[in-house]
Amino acid sequence: MSLEDHFAQFLALFSADLGAAGPGSDWTDQDTFGLLGFRPKLYTEFISQLAWNSYNSGLVRFLLPRTKPSLLDWNSSLGWRQDWTEWQDRLVVFAYDWLGRQIAFDNHRLRDGEPMVAILEPGTGQILEVPQTFAGFATIELVKYQDAALATHFFEQWRSIGGNAPNETECVGYKVPLFLGGQDSVDNLEIVDLEVYVSLCGQLEQQTRHLPNGTRIKGVRRKGV
Repeated sequence: MSLEDHFAQFLALFSADLGAAGPGSDWTDQDTFGLLGFRPKLYTEFISQLAWNSYNSGLVRFLLPRTKPSLLDWNSSLGWRQDWTEWQDRLVVFAYDWLGRQIAFDNHRLRDGEPMVAILEPGTGQILEVPQTFAGFATIELVKYQDAALATHFFEQWRSIGGNAPNETECVGYKVPLFLGGQDSVDNLEIVDLEVYVSLCGQLEQQTRHLPNGTRIKGVRRKGV
């Protein structure tokens, strides 16, 4: 079976956006092993031969070697890990969705010798454990359970009220994160810088994780400052 046949249903539902970058033709199996310590089935082939960095108006984006952020930079100590220390040794992010949710390999949950997938939600401070490895996530979860995986109906609501599609360095974030009492509604959404949003949510979540309601927050550090 060809690579295109493996991902036929994904390719039927997801269209690369105009101007999207990819595939990451210089990415090798050794690069995958260096990043993960594993060789997930079909991941290297997908990244190097099929993947683009943006699909369906920014609904989901795959990190590639030369995108912004890049696959390696985003998973470095100066990327998302800097402000999400609870998960830094467990997750390796390979994609993110329009809400800035980080889609990752979960090194604490293995199936057939390779990591399963988890989704870190900056807006809730929680992770969702997906019962699939990479191949299953791309060919089953994103095909049969697209709304559960990517909140597509919520995205349609956002777009229906005139909300813009996020660009490569943006996401649609919560003005007030849900873990701080924000509402899970389109009225609480805004276009934000992806790196800043993920960083600030991480800092806020760490400060408030074990505090009672009403506790004042000391302050946060803007990423890059």
